[in-house]
Order: sequence, then structure tokens, then C-alpha cells
Amino acid sequence: AGWYNSGVTANFSVSSPANESNGTRYVFTQWSGAYSGTNSSGSTTMSGPKEVVANWKTQHYLTTSENPSAGGDITPSPPGAWYDSGENVQVNATVSSGYEWAGWSGDLSGTSRPATVQMTSPKQVTANFGKLVDVTVGTNPVGLSFRVDGTTYTSSQVFHWVENSQHTLAVDSPQSGATNVQYLYSNWTDGGNQSHTYVVPGSNRTVTANFTTQYYLTVNSSHDSPQGTGWYNSGSTANFSVSSPADESNGTRYMFTTWSGDYTGSSPSGSVTMNQPKEVTANWDAQYYLTVTSAHDSALVGTIRE
Repeated sequence: AGWYNSGVTANFSVSSPANESNGTRYVFTQWSGAYSGTNSSGSTTMSGPKEVVANWKTQHYLTTSENPSAGGDITPSPPGAWYDSGENVQVNATVSSGYEWAGWSGDLSGTSRPATVQMTSPKQVTANFGKLVDVTVGTNPVGLSFRVDGTTYTSSQVFHWVENSQHTLAVDSPQSGATNVQYLYSNWTDGGNQSHTYVVPGSNRTVTANFTTQYYLTVNSSHDSPQGTGWYNSGSTANFSVSSPADESNGTRYMFTTWSGDYTGSSPSGSVTMNQPKEVTANWDAQYYLTVTSAHDSALVGTIRE
């Protein structure tokens, strides 16, 4: 802009793009007025006063990124590109091997691919990918039941889960085994409760529900109320006993004699190591009371055992 002699050529120009700030800029489109053209510079012969006008369009920057970068690729590629204000831009993502598509974030949401973002202002879009992790879930001893996200399994399972995703692990306790064998929940190897939320780590893992094996001790006795019947941890010592004499009534009582079954002994109490289901039986002899009376001399009182 300025004064020019009559008949000379006046040159004019603008720099494009211009006024770039915070993701917005302006791009020259064309001249209008005394000159028309799409180049950012031009000239005119000054045969009189003249006016030329530079016309502009607004552009916004679309910033793109990948999370994590190894998980896949986003289009447009990072760091992004400029687009005209109001333009509908298609974004897409491809997933790398070992990862799973997790969806969009930023100024775009959902999981649809491809998707469209309208450039009414500067925008930011991230393509999120989940790292696939193999998590093996099972029990010790093997073959017991467990639940993963509500589904029951009775053998070890390998799940292909996304890192940081959450899943529910649970077991019932106690669980029945063979006759007079049961399994009591002890712990999960990841430190969780009997039923808990498991957050998938960044590397392959094995998660096991540990159970304690228990065996049942049966204490049989036709007399008295025997003590010791019940469940015992494998390898523990089970104590049992009866009281003797027992069930004395109307001149009859019963005297303990021996144990039979998985334990032998003549003491009313005993113990066994519970390395399997066990059964012991208390054996008894009956005794009867003899009362001797006499009109003379002292009465002789005694007992006779059958």
C-alpha cells in the first residue's frame, strides 16, 4: 500500500499462512477489487487510484496421537494436520499384532472406525490400543471350580485380556471332592479376596486359587457321645475319645475295651494323622450290677461283667 507515479507498476503481497496461534491460522485464498488472482503476490499498473483486497480462509489444527504408539496407527498420522474451518475430517486406526482396539478419546469418543470429526475449532483425537495379555486362571489342587466374570470353569483357562481391563475372579468354599474329602479356600496368588476384581497387568501372568485339602474323621460308638468326629486339614492330628464307663442305667453299664478301624488301642482316647478320610470305632463290654442281700451277716455286693 502507498503512493505510486502514474503509469508505473505497483507490486503487492501478503504472507500466507498468517496469524497462527493456539491451533488456528489464516490461509490466503485470492485477491479481489482492482486485481484478481490466487497467488499471494501480484501487480497492477497505476493508471489511477486502485484498491486490492486479500481474502482469507480460517484453518484449525487436528492433533492426532496413538496410545501406546506401538499399539497401532492413526490416520491422519501424528502429529496431525491443518484443515479448513467446518470441514469434516475422517479419522481411522489400524491395530498392531498383539494389541486390541480400545476406542477414541479427546474430541472424539466411541469405537467406530472410521469416524468423523468436524473442524469447528482446533481438535485433538487419540487412538487408544489395549495390549493383549495372556492370563492363566486355575486352582490348586487342579479340577476345582472357579468363576471368571460370572462363568464357571473346572479346568485351567487362558484368557486374552487387555492391559488394565478389570475382571471378576471368585470361588466357592468349601468344595466337595471324593467321599469324605473337601477343599477349603485358602487364598488367591494375586492377593485378592475370595471374590475380587482383578486388574490385568502389563505382562503374562498365572493366577491360582489355592485350597486346603480336608479329610473327614468318623468316630463310631454305640455308647456315650464320642468326641472328635469332623473335618481336619490334610496332615493334621485328629484327637478322639469316649468316656468309660458309659450309659449306666438300671444296673447296666458299658465299659470301653478297644478301638478298631484306622486306629487300635485300649485307651479311651487316641489320635490319628489325617492323610486320608479315616474311621474309628469304639468297642464296649456290658457290665451288670449284682446286689447280694442276707438276713444275717453283711451283704456281699459286687459286679459281674458279661
